[in-house]
Amino acid sequence: MEDRLAAFLKLPILVTVGERDCKKDRNTRSGPAIDAQQGLHRLERAKSWVEALHVAAALRGLPAPDVTLKILPRCGHGFVECVDRGGLADLVFASDPRPGRVPNVA
Repeated sequence: MEDRLAAFLKLPILVTVGERDCKKDRNTRSGPAIDAQQGLHRLERAKSWVEALHVAAALRGLPAPDVTLKILPRCGHGFVECVDRGGLADLVFASDPRPGRVPNVA
């Protein structure tokens, strides 16, 4: 597992989430332990995931991972609104959607 984690942390990762994706729904796993570890909703969980990747790399003496969190404006969890309002399609089809190279989606 450790060898695979080190390789995984070398991959460029783009995490996207809507800025309004702040509600639990029936598909959101929850409970005291998971909520404390990951957050109450998808926006918090996306931020926690990015932070967890950085912590995992730091604990192993690895370089900071190439992970970017892109919060999509005016979007909740719906795919169509993330494409229409948040510029998700531009991010997906960009050749390199990392910092400094993200298309303007505002």
